[in-house]
Amino acid sequence: MVKKIVVTGGPCGGKSTALEAIQQRYGSGRVLFVPEVATALFKGGFPVPGRDIRYSQEWQDAFQPAVYYAQLSIEAIYELKAREQRAQLLICDRGLLDGAAYVQGGLPEYVELFQLNKEEVYARYEQVVHFESTAVCNPVAYGAQGNENRYEPIERARYLDHRIREVWGGHPAHQFISGKSGIQSVIARALSIVSPFVDREVERKFLLSAFPDCVPDDTVIIRQGYLMNNGLEMRVRQKGEQEFFLGFKAGQDLERKDWEHPIVDEQFYELWSHTEGRRIIKQRDYVHWEDYIFEIDTYQDDLAGLITLECEFLDTESAHKFILPAWIQGATEVTYDSRFKNKNLAEYGLPALKG
Repeated sequence: MVKKIVVTGGPCGGKSTALEAIQQRYGSGRVLFVPEVATALFKGGFPVPGRDIRYSQEWQDAFQPAVYYAQLSIEAIYELKAREQRAQLLICDRGLLDGAAYVQGGLPEYVELFQLNKEEVYARYEQVVHFESTAVCNPVAYGAQGNENRYEPIERARYLDHRIREVWGGHPAHQFISGKSGIQSVIARALSIVSPFVDREVERKFLLSAFPDCVPDDTVIIRQGYLMNNGLEMRVRQKGEQEFFLGFKAGQDLERKDWEHPIVDEQFYELWSHTEGRRIIKQRDYVHWEDYIFEIDTYQDDLAGLITLECEFLDTESAHKFILPAWIQGATEVTYDSRFKNKNLAEYGLPALKG
């Protein structure tokens, strides 16, 4: 299962701005963003309190079930999307328990209303990140910026910030981001929280004697070239016709630091010109099996005949427990064999195999 984190907090806490910064950093590949359900419902026609209807607890009690069930559905659908797109992380703009801050009886009433086990809900999310509302830390800056459907006056915004923090405070990985130091500090803290989930790679690699008897779910041609060779893998990569990336990897074997950022085609071709003699071209076939995605690479040109399978994992424990399915035959693990790192294949070519 893909990992999920929740970003939450009182109104006007910099959450939307931080999410934009995260999206700019990671694009739409490794990270998918689950939109805020309440905002989506308002845009879809639900009357907005203070604009279309008078705010009341009666309205809130009628609105929260719609939010709750929509939250369940949208998270499930985005989990499917993450699997299809091979994303590593889902960032949920608010989570399943946020509604507890809006019902009169708080978390106890909310849990009873929807027959929830609080610990099971916490377990849905790897981390919960609370953005402090400016209504608390900088009242003069509080307003509707970033969300035209914001309807809470400042005193209620302060109240909600406290209630939401209280609702999620029992999560074992609850993080609080203060807004006192300004929005740039908030963005930097948010990026630092997300980075460990995305800028790492836990992967096993296998050498195959032949392409497995299976039908790929997707296929793409990849070409990548390496810019440096000093222990740090810095590469440029083209996937298909229109996707270009600059990335690096650091570390060895099973778990490594892995960072990749989209670039434009002009940048790619300029950097590609500096990778002469350190390039590989391969066809990558994606195969879904149970909760895993196999990346089967068939190399071309000087590396023709080489076929490898890579599989990423959420953590080292699940990687160690993994066993290849029986329909993949003639596989030899090369996770710990540096000769089969793509950087070394690009520079030194196909290694001699023991008979």
